[in-house]
Amino acid sequence: MNKKKLYVMRGVAGSGKSFIARKLAGSRGVICSADDSHLDPETGEYNWKPERVKFSHQECRNKALKCVKNGVPIVIIDNTNIKRWEMFQLKPVILLAIEHNYEIIIKEPDPTWYFYKTAFNSEKLFQRNLNTHRVPLETIKKMIEDYVPNITVKDILE
Repeated sequence: MNKKKLYVMRGVAGSGKSFIARKLAGSRGVICSADDSHLDPETGEYNWKPERVKFSHQECRNKALKCVKNGVPIVIIDNTNIKRWEMFQLKPVILLAIEHNYEIIIKEPDPTWYFYKTAFNSEKLFQRNLNTHRVPLETIKKMIEDYVPNITVKDILE
């Protein structure tokens, strides 16, 4: 039997997180994303609203907690998670996943992901997300500047 897995995606807008999340989820997994609460329920169009950010991330964590409690075999948290404090907010999910015998995998941009040359190229990332999230170029530049690489599960739990 395959071990259950909790993936925590990390990366700036346009870096391929959601693309990889869909591949990892396959038909057995559930993707938990703060982006879901920014989708218009009638049109399905993405409409980011800053006043919903805190709520949307809490909703995402709650969905992940529920999936882990229910034993979903593949749970994916698909958010930017670029700063330490963002990763530390996932501690309750990670602790529950450990308690339920999940393997926890933190996925960051790397050569096996997408195209490494675009992983931190703000212009290319901006172009790649124009049809989805429409994150402004200056925001992407700030995300790249704020990105804290190589955060481990051990870091989150300490």
